[in-house]
Amino acid sequence: TPIEYLYRSVPPEELVALYRTADVGLVAPLRDGMNLVAQEYVLCQGLAREGRPPGSGVLVLSEFAGAAQVLADALLVNPWDTEGMADALETALDMHRRERRERLRRMAVQVESMDCTVWAERSIRKIASHAERSSHAAVSITLHREVEDRARAAFAAADVKLLLLDYDGTLREIMRRPEEARPTPELLGLLRGLSEVDGVEVHVVSGRPKADLDEWLGDLPIHLCAEHGYTWRAPGGEWETIESLDLSWLPHVRQVLTEVTHEVPGTLVEEKSCGLAWHYRMAEMDYGTWRAHELLSRLQDDLADSAAEVLRGHRVIEVRALGVGKGRYARRRLEVGERPGFVLCIGDDRTDRDMFRALPEDAWTVHVGRGDEEARYRLPSPPRVREFLRRLLESS
Repeated sequence: TPIEYLYRSVPPEELVALYRTADVGLVAPLRDGMNLVAQEYVLCQGLAREGRPPGSGVLVLSEFAGAAQVLADALLVNPWDTEGMADALETALDMHRRERRERLRRMAVQVESMDCTVWAERSIRKIASHAERSSHAAVSITLHREVEDRARAAFAAADVKLLLLDYDGTLREIMRRPEEARPTPELLGLLRGLSEVDGVEVHVVSGRPKADLDEWLGDLPIHLCAEHGYTWRAPGGEWETIESLDLSWLPHVRQVLTEVTHEVPGTLVEEKSCGLAWHYRMAEMDYGTWRAHELLSRLQDDLADSAAEVLRGHRVIEVRALGVGKGRYARRRLEVGERPGFVLCIGDDRTDRDMFRALPEDAWTVHVGRGDEEARYRLPSPPRVREFLRRLLESS
């Protein structure tokens, strides 16, 4: 009988003996987070006990097991790959005894030195450290009615008012498909109304391509800024762009994103003039997030010495040319235009922090969602943003 299948519990003494006797420990789950079988096998095999020498077994471990991140001397396999599993078993059985014992020794020392007490102590220290930093961080406060009344008064009193507004996640809810986030008639009317107030400049500063902003908002008398500050236009004017950007990295990134898109259902690549964006809003939640982490690490390594930067947003990873940013656009407006008496900036993403940092200290900076250390205030959602803007319009 080549395989004896035991579908029952095994007493600890018998289990330890099986671990110690086995030439190969095969732990090959398709998905696993915290299974200690691999560590138990390593300890039973790899450490000398009561004068007995260590064993010489080999651990064959699924790359999808949580233990694969810490037991680097195991033979890692993909359990979906039948041929690869067979090859790994053959390699394990043919491995020289000296190499087996050296691999086991290193893994056993690591497992014994990283027991649950050490893990718990380190985790508690990290939590305490984060709590300490958070207690000293300036976190934005909710823009409640009293603060809103002060904002309305400042808006009404200023001769020149500058509004810098992100689009997705700020003026409009995040949608599963980017093309579904078209502005509603209510939003179009709100932006038009604000732009028609004396002294008000409305700037929609978005990461979207200029074609989207032109199609959706081009008829409004407002300023449009696309692709995080790469290109912009005044009301009714021509589009201007940042010159002399190094885009030599673009073909490689396009190839990487295309490969990942073929492997992850429900994802897509968005082409922009100075970058690319990989959207995974429609992908399966856990798998999409896992592949996004993997992609982020790879891109950061690949582009470490290039003229590009990698950004992570709401279910999107974007690569753009260095020197492009919403903060640069905001600073340009403050340098060339009439100095505003009232500045309001609202955004929800990490890219909007560039704008928050570029504005004077008395600017009304608002983060949409949970609190952000770069913004003075926060609002919970795009509907509340539209409600706040509507109240500003009424106060004028």
